[in-house]
Amino acid sequence: MIWALVACEGVEELINANRPPELDDQGIIVSADRVAPFDTVTASISATNPVEGPLFYEWSAAGGSTGGRFIQPADSSLVRWIAPLLGGSYRMTVKVSNNRRSVEASKAIEVVSSAKPLVDIREPANDAYFVVNQQIPVEATAQHENGISWVRLLVSKDGRDSLIQQLDGNAAGVYRFDGLRAYRALVGKAILLVEAQAANPMQTKGNDSVIINIEGIIEGKNEP
Repeated sequence: MIWALVACEGVEELINANRPPELDDQGIIVSADRVAPFDTVTASISATNPVEGPLFYEWSAAGGSTGGRFIQPADSSLVRWIAPLLGGSYRMTVKVSNNRRSVEASKAIEVVSSAKPLVDIREPANDAYFVVNQQIPVEATAQHENGISWVRLLVSKDGRDSLIQQLDGNAAGVYRFDGLRAYRALVGKAILLVEAQAANPMQTKGNDSVIINIEGIIEGKNEP
């Protein structure tokens, strides 16, 4: 009976010796989870070690083309992270280890880019010709690290802008407008402008434009 008790205690000690660190239910706590490029974020994690010995911390961040950078030293329960230039969703991760096992936690951080959306009109080509009443197909792309809120098509004639159509942002980044017709007031040269707004609090705007030519229809005289 004594042997069995000793054996059980030995097994329990072995199990406890292989237990990973225990993390607080809050996980990673950050000073802000929505920041501008190059902002500094303070991050911390609360962990306890169920076995004797020290805890080791390994931090990383990934997303976009870079994960920003940690201010050294970055091997403790509290670190400072500098957000990257490019906006987008980033994931900060910490790996907490004892002498036997490890456990991980992660936290999403949104970097709000101040850059303008990139807009490119694919159709029509610059200096394209149309005739009165002809449908003018317009296709454009709009891209931004934080996504696109909306895209607008405007036509400018004699210094006055008219809103033709507005579309909501989409994941594909391709927008096709079908609401423009070559009406008589546009005869001559006109400017097509596609404008996009970033889907973030900065609400930066970018645009692209092309010149089009509208020709009127000359009615011929009846032959005798």
